[in-house]
Amino acid sequence: MAKSKYKKFFGFTLLELLVSISIIGVLAGLALVSFTGSQRQARDTQRKSDIQQYSAALETDANEANGLYPVYLAATSLVTVCTNDLSLSICPEDPGTGGQYLYQSNSGGSKYVIWSNIEGLSNYWVACSNGVVGESTVAPSGGDCPIADVTPTALPTSPPATNTPTSAPASPTPTPSGPTPTPIPGGNLLINPGFESGNTGWAGIGSGGASVVTTQFHSGVQSLEIIQPASGSKSVRQTVFVTEGQNYLLSGWIKSALTATSANISVFWRNSAGSIFWTSNVGAQSGTKNWTQYSTNFTAPATAVSALFQVGVGAGAGSAWFDDLVLQ
Repeated sequence: MAKSKYKKFFGFTLLELLVSISIIGVLAGLALVSFTGSQRQARDTQRKSDIQQYSAALETDANEANGLYPVYLAATSLVTVCTNDLSLSICPEDPGTGGQYLYQSNSGGSKYVIWSNIEGLSNYWVACSNGVVGESTVAPSGGDCPIADVTPTALPTSPPATNTPTSAPASPTPTPSGPTPTPIPGGNLLINPGFESGNTGWAGIGSGGASVVTTQFHSGVQSLEIIQPASGSKSVRQTVFVTEGQNYLLSGWIKSALTATSANISVFWRNSAGSIFWTSNVGAQSGTKNWTQYSTNFTAPATAVSALFQVGVGAGAGSAWFDDLVLQ
């Protein structure tokens, strides 16, 4: 049989050419789908990061406003809230077309919820003033958190929680009685991490229900106690200098006897302008639980020059205790 002219001049038959074109089309389609999916995933990641940064900025603002948040009874663009009420140097916008980040508070400004549509979930990504962050199938309303409080992702390393807070651990380990003005390289950067020297090194102690007590402690003979009123939030904080790109251990112990709120340990990273641009959530604890340790390792992000180590309790009722805090 005579060879096809196509085979003679081009090295393949017309059928082979059509098959090759079909295969190329399928591969191109798969590549396009994969690229589109990667773009969507990148946008969703950016949304979650932006929501986290806004949440950190709102907490910082509340620390300077007696624990109250900006009051916006209707769902309002977070860019508007950021421009009018927050100290962020840049107000991030939703990376998608037509999307936006939204904010809503209750009438007293004691709680808020912020959210965004997430392409990969077809639902909402939500961050609430009580520290709860996650996916919601319903849109927030009235400043109320639409998702239930959750168990912290950090694994507890202390004995199981008890229903009645105890006054002291079985065998406390003494801690130094004074602060460390100049941290040893590789050691804890926090001054007075166990509150054995009262409020030395910490801002926010002595007002709004925050005090150093001897009735509860994980080690040593003292800890920080925050007694939370029914409205507003309260936090205690300390700023230390850090090195960008350096890996740090962030850790602390929490004991709680709380209702409808949680105790939190967070680290806010600041740039040279003093603006918070990244947040590390170390741990959160709700309900009545014994001393539990939460810790994470985190690399200081690019441009970070300082870190604001903060412990606090959201709007609700009850008490929480903090001890043996670490940033090293």
